[in-house]
Amino acid sequence: MQLAQHLPATVAISKPLVSKVSGLFARLSNDLYRSLVFKKDALLHKTYPLFSPYKSALLRKPPAMAAELLANVTFEENIRSAYLRGVKCTFTQGDKRQSYDLVLRHSSVATILFHTGMKKMILVKQFRPAVLVGHVLRQPENFNKKLGEIDWTKYDASNGYTLELCAGMIDKKLPVIDIAREEIEEECGYAVKNEDIHFVTTFNVAAHESGGVQYLFYAEINDSMKVTEGGGNPSEDEYITKVFLTEDEIRALVSSEYPPSPSSMLYALMWWLENKCSKQVNAVTTGSYEWHPKDVVPLTNLEFEQMPLSDRFIPLRMHFTIGSLSRSWDLALCHESFAILLYDEDRKELIFTQRFRPAALIGLARHRAPPKTKLESIDWSLQPSEWAYTIELCSGHYERNASKEQIVKQVKECVARRCGYLINEMDFVTSYLIGISFSGDRQKVYYAKVNSSMKVKDWKPLEDVIPCSIPFDKVPAYLQTPTDVPTRPPAVMLMMQWFLNRQLQRV
Repeated sequence: MQLAQHLPATVAISKPLVSKVSGLFARLSNDLYRSLVFKKDALLHKTYPLFSPYKSALLRKPPAMAAELLANVTFEENIRSAYLRGVKCTFTQGDKRQSYDLVLRHSSVATILFHTGMKKMILVKQFRPAVLVGHVLRQPENFNKKLGEIDWTKYDASNGYTLELCAGMIDKKLPVIDIAREEIEEECGYAVKNEDIHFVTTFNVAAHESGGVQYLFYAEINDSMKVTEGGGNPSEDEYITKVFLTEDEIRALVSSEYPPSPSSMLYALMWWLENKCSKQVNAVTTGSYEWHPKDVVPLTNLEFEQMPLSDRFIPLRMHFTIGSLSRSWDLALCHESFAILLYDEDRKELIFTQRFRPAALIGLARHRAPPKTKLESIDWSLQPSEWAYTIELCSGHYERNASKEQIVKQVKECVARRCGYLINEMDFVTSYLIGISFSGDRQKVYYAKVNSSMKVKDWKPLEDVIPCSIPFDKVPAYLQTPTDVPTRPPAVMLMMQWFLNRQLQRV
Protein backbone atom coordinates (compact mmCIF):
# COMPACT_ATOMS: atom_id res chain seq x y z
CA MET A 1 0.00 0.00 0.00
CA GLN A 2 1.58 3.29 -1.06
CA LEU A 3 1.61 6.19 1.36
CA ALA A 4 3.47 9.50 1.44
CA GLN A 5 5.97 10.17 4.23
CA HIS A 6 4.28 11.75 7.21
CA LEU A 7 5.68 14.80 8.85
CA PRO A 8 4.25 16.59 11.93
CA ALA A 9 0.99 18.34 11.26
CA THR A 10 -2.27 19.46 12.72
CA VAL A 11 -5.39 18.05 11.05
CA ALA A 12 -7.64 20.72 9.58
CA ILE A 13 -10.96 20.36 11.38
CA SER A 14 -14.10 22.33 12.00
CA LYS A 15 -14.42 24.90 14.76
CA PRO A 16 -16.36 22.75 17.28
CA LEU A 17 -13.41 20.40 17.44
CA VAL A 18 -10.56 22.87 17.79
CA SER A 19 -10.74 23.42 21.55
CA LYS A 20 -10.98 19.70 22.33
CA VAL A 21 -8.70 17.89 19.93
CA SER A 22 -6.18 20.32 18.44
CA GLY A 23 -3.54 19.26 20.94
CA LEU A 24 -4.11 15.60 20.19
CA PHE A 25 -3.74 16.12 16.45
CA ALA A 26 -0.24 17.54 16.92
CA ARG A 27 1.29 14.05 16.99
CA LEU A 28 4.56 13.49 15.19
CA SER A 29 5.21 10.68 12.77
CA ASN A 30 8.86 10.51 11.73
CA ASP A 31 10.80 7.84 13.59
CA LEU A 32 13.15 10.04 15.65
CA TYR A 33 10.62 12.56 16.84
CA ARG A 34 7.93 9.91 17.32
CA SER A 35 10.00 8.28 20.07
CA LEU A 36 10.19 11.59 21.91
CA VAL A 37 6.45 12.09 21.65
CA PHE A 38 5.62 8.68 23.03
CA LYS A 39 7.80 9.41 26.07
CA LYS A 40 5.95 12.67 26.61
CA ASP A 41 2.63 10.91 26.16
CA ALA A 42 3.53 8.39 28.83
CA LEU A 43 4.24 11.23 31.24
CA LEU A 44 1.01 12.97 30.32
CA HIS A 45 -1.09 9.86 30.89
CA LYS A 46 0.40 9.36 34.37
CA THR A 47 0.17 13.00 35.43
CA TYR A 48 -2.77 14.12 33.32
CA PRO A 49 -4.45 16.37 35.93
CA LEU A 50 -1.25 18.38 36.35
CA PHE A 51 -0.14 18.58 32.73
CA SER A 52 -3.47 18.62 30.90
CA PRO A 53 -3.49 22.41 30.37
CA TYR A 54 -0.02 22.21 28.80
CA LYS A 55 -0.41 19.04 26.72
CA SER A 56 -0.46 20.86 23.37
CA ALA A 57 2.71 22.74 24.24
CA LEU A 58 4.52 19.56 25.27
CA LEU A 59 3.63 17.89 21.99
CA ARG A 60 4.41 20.90 19.84
CA LYS A 61 6.73 20.50 16.87
CA PRO A 62 10.17 22.13 16.95
CA PRO A 63 10.28 25.48 15.11
CA ALA A 64 12.51 24.09 12.36
CA MET A 65 9.80 21.60 11.39
CA ALA A 66 6.78 23.84 11.96
CA ALA A 67 6.17 24.67 8.29
CA GLU A 68 4.80 21.73 6.31
CA LEU A 69 4.51 22.81 2.72
CA LEU A 70 4.77 20.92 -0.54
CA ALA A 71 7.46 21.64 -3.09
CA ASN A 72 8.39 20.38 -6.56
CA VAL A 73 4.80 19.36 -7.29
CA THR A 74 4.22 17.86 -10.72
CA PHE A 75 1.55 15.64 -12.24
CA GLU A 76 2.09 12.83 -14.71
CA GLU A 77 -0.70 11.77 -17.06
CA ASN A 78 -1.30 8.63 -19.12
CA ILE A 79 0.08 6.34 -16.43
CA ARG A 80 -0.47 2.68 -15.67
CA SER A 81 -1.10 2.39 -11.96
CA ALA A 82 -0.46 -0.71 -9.88
CA TYR A 83 -2.99 0.64 -7.38
CA LEU A 84 -5.77 1.66 -9.78
CA ARG A 85 -6.63 -1.18 -12.13
CA GLY A 86 -9.21 -0.02 -14.65
CA VAL A 87 -11.46 -2.67 -16.20
CA LYS A 88 -14.41 -2.41 -18.56
CA CYS A 89 -17.17 -4.92 -17.84
CA THR A 90 -19.64 -5.71 -20.62
CA PHE A 91 -22.71 -7.86 -19.99
CA THR A 92 -26.21 -8.65 -21.13
CA GLN A 93 -29.15 -7.56 -18.99
CA GLY A 94 -32.58 -8.30 -20.37
CA ASP A 95 -32.38 -7.53 -24.08
CA LYS A 96 -29.58 -4.95 -23.71
CA ARG A 97 -25.81 -5.20 -23.96
CA GLN A 98 -24.24 -2.75 -21.48
CA SER A 99 -20.77 -1.68 -20.36
CA TYR A 100 -19.52 -0.24 -17.05
CA ASP A 101 -16.11 1.07 -16.07
CA LEU A 102 -14.68 -0.46 -12.90
CA VAL A 103 -11.65 0.13 -10.68
CA LEU A 104 -10.51 -3.08 -9.00
CA ARG A 105 -9.45 -2.75 -5.37
CA HIS A 106 -9.11 -5.04 -2.38
CA SER A 107 -11.76 -5.38 0.30
CA SER A 108 -10.75 -4.27 3.78
CA VAL A 109 -11.09 -4.58 7.55
CA ALA A 110 -11.42 -1.83 10.16
CA THR A 111 -11.48 -2.04 13.94
CA ILE A 112 -12.92 0.25 16.60
CA LEU A 113 -10.32 0.28 19.40
CA PHE A 114 -11.15 1.37 22.94
CA HIS A 115 -8.43 1.65 25.59
CA THR A 116 -10.12 0.58 28.82
CA GLY A 117 -7.38 1.96 31.07
CA MET A 118 -7.31 5.40 29.51
CA LYS A 119 -11.06 5.41 28.73
CA LYS A 120 -10.23 6.67 25.26
CA MET A 121 -10.80 5.67 21.68
CA ILE A 122 -7.72 5.03 19.54
CA LEU A 123 -7.78 6.42 16.01
CA VAL A 124 -4.98 6.70 13.49
CA LYS A 125 -3.79 9.86 11.80
CA GLN A 126 -2.43 9.58 8.27
CA PHE A 127 -1.31 11.93 5.54
CA ARG A 128 -3.42 11.41 2.43
CA PRO A 129 -2.15 13.31 -0.64
CA ALA A 130 -5.50 12.91 -2.43
CA VAL A 131 -7.27 14.62 0.48
CA LEU A 132 -4.85 17.54 0.30
CA VAL A 133 -5.37 17.82 -3.46
CA GLY A 134 -9.14 17.81 -2.95
CA HIS A 135 -8.84 20.55 -0.31
CA VAL A 136 -6.70 22.74 -2.56
CA LEU A 137 -9.04 22.30 -5.53
CA ARG A 138 -11.96 23.50 -3.35
CA GLN A 139 -10.34 26.87 -2.76
CA PRO A 140 -12.06 29.60 -4.81
CA GLU A 141 -8.78 30.87 -6.25
CA ASN A 142 -8.27 27.48 -7.92
CA PHE A 143 -11.68 27.08 -9.54
CA ASN A 144 -11.29 26.18 -13.22
CA LYS A 145 -7.51 25.93 -12.90
CA LYS A 146 -5.55 22.98 -14.20
CA LEU A 147 -3.43 21.11 -11.65
CA GLY A 148 -0.23 22.46 -13.17
CA GLU A 149 -1.45 26.06 -12.85
CA ILE A 150 -1.86 25.92 -9.06
CA ASP A 151 0.82 27.26 -6.71
CA TRP A 152 0.99 24.24 -4.41
CA THR A 153 3.63 25.84 -2.18
CA LYS A 154 0.97 28.16 -0.72
CA TYR A 155 -1.00 25.43 1.04
CA ASP A 156 -0.30 23.81 4.38
CA ALA A 157 0.01 20.05 3.93
CA SER A 158 -1.74 19.53 7.27
CA ASN A 159 -4.99 19.81 5.31
CA GLY A 160 -4.19 16.37 3.93
CA TYR A 161 -4.27 14.59 7.29
CA THR A 162 -7.18 12.32 8.15
CA LEU A 163 -8.48 10.58 11.25
CA GLU A 164 -9.38 6.96 10.57
CA LEU A 165 -9.98 3.62 12.24
CA CYS A 166 -7.19 1.08 12.44
CA ALA A 167 -7.68 -0.62 9.08
CA GLY A 168 -6.05 -2.61 6.31
CA MET A 169 -6.59 -4.40 3.02
CA ILE A 170 -7.68 -8.01 2.70
CA ASP A 171 -4.81 -9.07 0.47
CA LYS A 172 -3.85 -12.37 2.13
CA LYS A 173 -5.39 -15.82 2.22
CA LEU A 174 -6.33 -15.48 5.89
CA PRO A 175 -9.60 -15.20 7.83
CA VAL A 176 -10.63 -11.56 7.99
CA ILE A 177 -10.40 -11.54 11.79
CA ASP A 178 -6.72 -12.57 11.52
CA ILE A 179 -6.07 -9.67 9.18
CA ALA A 180 -7.81 -7.31 11.62
CA ARG A 181 -5.63 -8.64 14.46
CA GLU A 182 -2.45 -8.14 12.40
CA GLU A 183 -3.43 -4.57 11.53
CA ILE A 184 -4.10 -3.72 15.19
CA GLU A 185 -0.58 -4.80 16.13
CA GLU A 186 1.07 -3.26 13.07
CA GLU A 187 -0.63 0.13 13.20
CA CYS A 188 -1.31 0.57 16.91
CA GLY A 189 1.09 -1.82 18.64
CA TYR A 190 -1.35 -3.97 20.63
CA ALA A 191 -1.48 -7.78 20.56
CA VAL A 192 -5.15 -8.76 20.74
CA LYS A 193 -6.50 -12.31 20.74
CA ASN A 194 -9.00 -13.27 18.07
CA GLU A 195 -11.64 -14.07 20.67
CA ASP A 196 -11.44 -10.48 21.92
CA ILE A 197 -12.20 -9.02 18.49
CA HIS A 198 -15.96 -8.72 18.00
CA PHE A 199 -17.72 -8.50 14.64
CA VAL A 200 -19.95 -5.43 14.25
CA THR A 201 -21.16 -5.21 10.65
CA THR A 202 -20.19 -5.10 6.98
CA PHE A 203 -20.39 -2.31 4.40
CA ASN A 204 -20.35 -2.20 0.64
CA VAL A 205 -17.77 0.45 -0.25
CA ALA A 206 -17.35 2.25 -3.57
CA ALA A 207 -20.28 0.38 -5.09
CA HIS A 208 -20.13 2.65 -8.12
CA GLU A 209 -16.64 1.53 -9.16
CA SER A 210 -15.07 -1.29 -7.11
CA GLY A 211 -17.76 -2.80 -4.88
CA GLY A 212 -15.40 -3.87 -2.14
CA VAL A 213 -16.50 -5.20 1.25
CA GLN A 214 -15.39 -3.67 4.54
CA TYR A 215 -15.65 -5.68 7.76
CA LEU A 216 -16.05 -3.63 10.93
CA PHE A 217 -14.85 -5.04 14.26
CA TYR A 218 -14.63 -3.84 17.86
CA ALA A 219 -11.91 -4.59 20.40
CA GLU A 220 -10.97 -3.35 23.85
CA ILE A 221 -7.28 -3.01 24.65
CA ASN A 222 -5.11 -1.99 27.60
CA ASP A 223 -1.44 -1.40 28.32
CA SER A 224 -0.79 -5.06 29.15
CA MET A 225 -1.40 -5.85 25.46
CA LYS A 226 1.11 -3.29 24.18
CA VAL A 227 4.02 -4.92 22.32
CA THR A 228 5.28 -2.08 20.10
CA GLU A 229 4.62 1.59 19.44
CA GLY A 230 2.84 0.70 16.20
CA GLY A 231 3.07 3.23 13.42
CA GLY A 232 2.39 1.09 10.38
CA ASN A 233 4.67 -0.84 8.06
CA PRO A 234 7.59 1.32 6.80
CA SER A 235 8.27 -1.20 4.03
CA GLU A 236 4.84 -0.27 2.62
CA ASP A 237 5.47 3.47 3.13
CA GLU A 238 3.03 3.49 6.04
CA TYR A 239 3.64 6.19 8.65
CA ILE A 240 0.83 6.30 11.13
CA THR A 241 0.33 8.22 14.35
CA LYS A 242 -2.05 7.08 17.08
CA VAL A 243 -4.54 9.61 18.41
CA PHE A 244 -6.39 9.04 21.71
CA LEU A 245 -9.80 10.74 22.03
CA THR A 246 -12.14 10.97 25.00
CA GLU A 247 -15.88 10.36 24.74
CA ASP A 248 -16.53 14.10 24.58
CA GLU A 249 -13.98 14.48 21.80
CA ILE A 250 -15.59 11.61 19.90
CA ARG A 251 -18.99 13.28 20.19
CA ALA A 252 -17.49 16.53 18.92
CA LEU A 253 -15.92 14.72 15.99
CA VAL A 254 -19.10 12.95 14.84
CA SER A 255 -21.12 16.17 15.14
CA SER A 256 -18.59 18.20 13.17
CA GLU A 257 -19.79 19.62 9.88
CA TYR A 258 -16.50 18.88 8.09
CA PRO A 259 -14.79 15.95 9.84
CA PRO A 260 -11.40 14.81 8.49
CA SER A 261 -12.80 11.29 8.20
CA PRO A 262 -14.84 8.94 5.98
CA SER A 263 -18.47 7.98 6.65
CA SER A 264 -17.52 4.44 7.70
CA MET A 265 -15.51 5.76 10.64
CA LEU A 266 -18.23 8.22 11.65
CA TYR A 267 -20.78 5.40 11.74
CA ALA A 268 -18.36 3.26 13.74
CA LEU A 269 -17.97 6.02 16.32
CA MET A 270 -21.74 6.47 16.52
CA TRP A 271 -22.08 2.72 17.01
CA TRP A 272 -19.54 2.86 19.84
CA LEU A 273 -21.35 5.73 21.54
CA GLU A 274 -24.55 3.69 21.49
CA ASN A 275 -22.95 0.34 22.45
CA LYS A 276 -19.92 1.20 24.56
CA CYS A 277 -20.74 -1.25 27.39
CA SER A 278 -19.42 -4.79 26.85
CA LYS A 279 -22.82 -6.31 27.71
CA GLN A 280 -24.42 -4.21 25.00
CA VAL A 281 -21.76 -5.12 22.47
CA ASN A 282 -22.38 -8.83 22.96
CA ALA A 283 -26.13 -8.59 23.41
CA VAL A 284 -28.36 -10.74 21.22
CA THR A 285 -30.44 -8.69 18.82
CA THR A 286 -34.17 -9.05 19.36
CA GLY A 287 -35.77 -9.23 15.95
CA SER A 288 -34.15 -8.65 12.59
CA TYR A 289 -34.88 -6.78 9.39
CA GLU A 290 -33.27 -7.26 6.01
CA TRP A 291 -33.62 -5.24 2.84
CA HIS A 292 -33.96 -7.10 -0.45
CA PRO A 293 -33.92 -5.55 -3.93
CA LYS A 294 -37.00 -5.64 -6.12
CA ASP A 295 -37.38 -6.26 -9.86
CA VAL A 296 -33.96 -7.88 -10.20
CA VAL A 297 -32.88 -8.41 -13.81
CA PRO A 298 -30.22 -11.13 -14.26
CA LEU A 299 -26.77 -10.36 -15.71
CA THR A 300 -25.34 -12.82 -18.24
CA ASN A 301 -22.39 -13.15 -20.62
CA LEU A 302 -19.98 -11.04 -18.57
CA GLU A 303 -16.78 -10.03 -20.38
CA PHE A 304 -13.82 -7.97 -19.15
CA GLU A 305 -11.09 -5.94 -20.81
CA GLN A 306 -8.29 -3.79 -19.42
CA MET A 307 -9.15 -0.11 -19.34
CA PRO A 308 -6.16 2.21 -18.80
CA LEU A 309 -8.34 5.26 -19.53
CA SER A 310 -12.01 6.21 -19.79
CA ASP A 311 -14.14 9.33 -19.63
CA ARG A 312 -14.62 8.95 -15.87
CA PHE A 313 -11.41 7.16 -14.91
CA ILE A 314 -8.22 9.15 -15.65
CA PRO A 315 -5.39 8.15 -13.31
CA LEU A 316 -2.67 10.69 -12.55
CA ARG A 317 0.62 10.40 -10.71
CA MET A 318 1.49 13.21 -8.32
CA HIS A 319 5.16 13.82 -7.55
CA PHE A 320 6.05 16.09 -4.66
CA THR A 321 8.55 16.91 -1.95
CA ILE A 322 7.52 17.38 1.65
CA GLY A 323 10.28 18.33 4.05
CA SER A 324 13.41 16.53 2.87
CA LEU A 325 11.57 13.60 1.34
CA SER A 326 10.23 13.12 -2.16
CA ARG A 327 7.21 10.94 -2.83
CA SER A 328 4.81 9.88 -5.59
CA TRP A 329 1.09 9.16 -5.30
CA ASP A 330 -1.47 7.89 -7.81
CA LEU A 331 -4.75 9.80 -8.05
CA ALA A 332 -8.13 9.37 -9.72
CA LEU A 333 -9.86 12.70 -9.16
CA CYS A 334 -13.62 13.13 -9.50
CA HIS A 335 -16.42 15.62 -8.88
CA GLU A 336 -17.77 16.38 -5.42
CA SER A 337 -21.11 14.79 -4.50
CA PHE A 338 -24.21 15.32 -2.38
CA ALA A 339 -26.66 12.94 -0.74
CA ILE A 340 -29.92 13.39 1.13
CA LEU A 341 -31.94 11.34 3.61
CA LEU A 342 -35.70 11.68 3.18
CA TYR A 343 -38.33 10.95 5.83
CA ASP A 344 -41.93 10.38 4.76
CA GLU A 345 -44.01 11.82 7.61
CA ASP A 346 -47.22 10.19 6.37
CA ARG A 347 -45.88 6.66 6.07
CA LYS A 348 -43.26 6.94 8.86
CA GLU A 349 -40.56 5.62 6.54
CA LEU A 350 -37.03 6.56 5.56
CA ILE A 351 -36.67 6.84 1.81
CA PHE A 352 -33.62 5.59 -0.06
CA THR A 353 -32.86 4.54 -3.62
CA GLN A 354 -32.26 1.08 -5.03
CA ARG A 355 -29.28 1.36 -7.38
CA PHE A 356 -28.04 -1.01 -10.04
CA ARG A 357 -24.32 -1.38 -9.31
CA PRO A 358 -22.49 -4.06 -11.34
CA ALA A 359 -19.32 -3.26 -9.39
CA ALA A 360 -21.03 -4.47 -6.19
CA LEU A 361 -21.57 -7.90 -7.74
CA ILE A 362 -18.06 -8.09 -9.16
CA GLY A 363 -16.40 -6.80 -6.00
CA LEU A 364 -18.17 -9.31 -3.75
CA ALA A 365 -17.44 -12.20 -6.13
CA ARG A 366 -13.75 -11.22 -6.24
CA HIS A 367 -13.66 -11.00 -2.45
CA ARG A 368 -15.10 -14.50 -2.06
CA ALA A 369 -12.77 -16.01 -4.65
CA PRO A 370 -9.22 -17.13 -3.73
CA PRO A 371 -6.59 -14.34 -3.81
CA LYS A 372 -5.31 -13.32 -7.26
CA THR A 373 -8.19 -15.07 -9.04
CA LYS A 374 -8.65 -13.60 -12.51
CA LEU A 375 -12.07 -12.20 -13.38
CA GLU A 376 -12.30 -14.54 -16.36
CA SER A 377 -11.82 -17.54 -14.04
CA ILE A 378 -14.91 -16.80 -11.95
CA ASP A 379 -18.08 -18.67 -12.92
CA TRP A 380 -20.38 -15.68 -13.19
CA SER A 381 -23.43 -17.84 -13.83
CA LEU A 382 -23.21 -18.92 -10.17
CA GLN A 383 -23.12 -15.37 -8.78
CA PRO A 384 -26.57 -14.09 -7.66
CA SER A 385 -27.73 -11.08 -9.67
CA GLU A 386 -29.16 -9.62 -6.43
CA TRP A 387 -25.59 -8.74 -5.47
CA ALA A 388 -25.63 -6.07 -8.20
CA TYR A 389 -28.23 -3.98 -6.35
CA THR A 390 -27.63 -1.68 -3.38
CA ILE A 391 -29.67 0.54 -1.08
CA GLU A 392 -28.27 4.09 -1.05
CA LEU A 393 -29.12 7.66 -0.19
CA CYS A 394 -30.56 9.74 -3.01
CA SER A 395 -27.40 11.34 -4.41
CA GLY A 396 -25.71 13.18 -7.26
CA HIS A 397 -22.61 15.15 -8.24
CA TYR A 398 -21.76 18.83 -8.53
CA GLU A 399 -18.85 20.93 -9.76
CA ARG A 400 -16.34 22.16 -7.18
CA ASN A 401 -17.01 25.77 -8.13
CA ALA A 402 -20.77 25.47 -7.48
CA SER A 403 -22.23 27.94 -4.98
CA LYS A 404 -24.23 26.87 -1.94
CA GLU A 405 -27.42 27.94 -3.70
CA GLN A 406 -26.53 25.98 -6.82
CA ILE A 407 -25.86 22.83 -4.80
CA VAL A 408 -29.18 23.12 -2.96
CA LYS A 409 -30.95 23.57 -6.28
CA GLN A 410 -29.27 20.45 -7.66
CA VAL A 411 -30.27 18.45 -4.57
CA LYS A 412 -33.91 19.47 -5.02
CA GLU A 413 -33.83 18.57 -8.72
CA CYS A 414 -32.25 15.22 -7.92
CA VAL A 415 -34.94 14.38 -5.35
CA ALA A 416 -37.70 15.32 -7.81
CA ARG A 417 -36.17 13.27 -10.61
CA ARG A 418 -35.13 10.17 -8.65
CA CYS A 419 -37.63 10.00 -5.79
CA GLY A 420 -40.61 11.98 -7.07
CA TYR A 421 -40.87 14.66 -4.34
CA LEU A 422 -40.78 18.46 -4.55
CA ILE A 423 -38.94 19.62 -1.45
CA ASN A 424 -38.67 23.24 -0.33
CA GLU A 425 -36.54 22.99 2.79
CA MET A 426 -33.64 20.82 3.84
CA ASP A 427 -31.07 20.73 6.63
CA PHE A 428 -27.34 20.39 6.09
CA VAL A 429 -25.99 17.55 8.24
CA THR A 430 -22.31 16.98 7.49
CA SER A 431 -19.67 16.66 4.79
CA TYR A 432 -17.44 13.61 5.12
CA LEU A 433 -14.53 12.40 3.03
CA ILE A 434 -15.27 9.88 0.29
CA GLY A 435 -12.07 9.09 -1.60
CA ILE A 436 -9.37 9.28 1.04
CA SER A 437 -6.92 7.20 -0.98
CA PHE A 438 -7.22 8.37 -4.58
CA SER A 439 -9.89 11.00 -5.27
CA GLY A 440 -9.95 13.24 -2.18
CA ASP A 441 -13.57 14.25 -2.69
CA ARG A 442 -16.20 15.05 -0.08
CA GLN A 443 -19.92 14.32 0.06
CA LYS A 444 -22.31 16.91 1.48
CA VAL A 445 -25.26 15.27 3.23
CA TYR A 446 -28.70 16.80 3.81
CA TYR A 447 -31.99 15.83 5.44
CA ALA A 448 -35.57 16.68 4.46
CA LYS A 449 -39.11 15.71 5.39
CA VAL A 450 -41.61 14.79 2.69
CA ASN A 451 -45.28 13.84 2.52
CA SER A 452 -47.90 12.87 -0.03
CA SER A 453 -48.73 16.49 -0.88
CA MET A 454 -45.19 16.95 -2.23
CA LYS A 455 -45.44 14.19 -4.83
CA VAL A 456 -44.47 15.10 -8.41
CA LYS A 457 -47.48 14.79 -10.71
CA ASP A 458 -47.25 11.91 -13.21
CA TRP A 459 -43.79 11.01 -11.93
CA LYS A 460 -42.19 7.75 -13.11
CA PRO A 461 -39.05 6.10 -11.65
CA LEU A 462 -35.82 5.89 -13.60
CA GLU A 463 -34.72 2.55 -14.97
CA ASP A 464 -31.71 1.99 -12.68
CA VAL A 465 -32.68 4.22 -9.72
CA ILE A 466 -35.83 3.13 -7.88
CA PRO A 467 -37.08 4.64 -4.59
CA CYS A 468 -37.28 2.20 -1.71
CA SER A 469 -38.05 2.61 1.97
CA ILE A 470 -37.49 1.17 5.44
CA PRO A 471 -40.11 1.72 8.17
CA PHE A 472 -38.83 3.91 10.97
CA ASP A 473 -39.62 1.30 13.62
CA LYS A 474 -37.52 -1.27 11.72
CA VAL A 475 -34.38 0.86 11.51
CA PRO A 476 -32.81 -0.36 14.81
CA ALA A 477 -33.29 -3.99 13.76
CA TYR A 478 -31.88 -3.26 10.31
CA LEU A 479 -28.75 -1.69 11.78
CA GLN A 480 -28.17 -4.67 14.07
CA THR A 481 -28.94 -7.45 11.60
CA PRO A 482 -25.67 -9.05 10.39
CA THR A 483 -25.32 -9.93 6.74
CA ASP A 484 -22.77 -11.79 4.63
CA VAL A 485 -23.92 -9.91 1.54
CA PRO A 486 -23.55 -6.20 2.27
CA THR A 487 -25.86 -4.15 0.08
CA ARG A 488 -25.48 -0.88 1.97
CA PRO A 489 -22.70 1.71 1.95
CA PRO A 490 -21.63 3.14 5.32
CA ALA A 491 -23.38 6.45 4.54
CA VAL A 492 -26.77 4.71 4.76
CA MET A 493 -26.02 3.32 8.20
CA LEU A 494 -24.50 6.60 9.35
CA MET A 495 -27.59 8.57 8.42
CA MET A 496 -29.94 5.96 9.88
CA GLN A 497 -28.14 6.23 13.22
CA TRP A 498 -28.09 10.02 12.93
CA PHE A 499 -31.86 9.99 12.36
CA LEU A 500 -32.47 7.71 15.35
CA ASN A 501 -30.38 9.98 17.56
CA ARG A 502 -32.27 13.02 16.29
CA GLN A 503 -35.63 11.43 17.07
CA LEU A 504 -34.53 10.40 20.57
CA GLN A 505 -33.32 13.92 21.32
CA ARG A 506 -36.81 15.22 20.54
CA VAL A 507 -38.64 12.80 22.81
